[in-house]
Amino acid sequence: MTGAVDWLARLRVATQDAADDPRDRHAELRRAQALLALGRHRLALLALADYLRRVPDDSRALDLLAAAELYLGDPVAAAAAAARAVVLDPDYGPARYNLACALARLGRPDEAIAALAAAMAMDADLRAIARVDADLVVLAAYPRFQALIALADHPAPTEPVREDEAAGP
Repeated sequence: MTGAVDWLARLRVATQDAADDPRDRHAELRRAQALLALGRHRLALLALADYLRRVPDDSRALDLLAAAELYLGDPVAAAAAAARAVVLDPDYGPARYNLACALARLGRPDEAIAALAAAMAMDADLRAIARVDADLVVLAAYPRFQALIALADHPAPTEPVREDEAAGP
């Protein structure tokens, strides 16, 4: 059985790794991820913005930036960062998931459901998260969303949902 992640320890290690080798971009991303997990969203946002000035095409960093923007209440910036991450790495499910969250908060349910369906097709574990994600509550009235999260105990669909199937009320 695995225990809870010690994010403070991870933050310390990543910070030390970055200090030991300032060119270690993975240490910077691990630091930003730990800051997000510890609820230090503004610091994570600043670290990611600095990192992305130097490495603008890093899809993982853009996805973390989208998450930070969502935490800080800026779904427009979150959608832009997540969309860019998806363009750079179409197979990275978490970026599509964060895009779905941002689109849902922007009142764009059809696009949000399509992005969520694509994310879930790539990573079935995202279903369980979507069931309780406050960003997606606004999608609860849509039958396609209900069907997606109802599949949480079943295997992922073999085909992603077409955008025209995502429509709800």
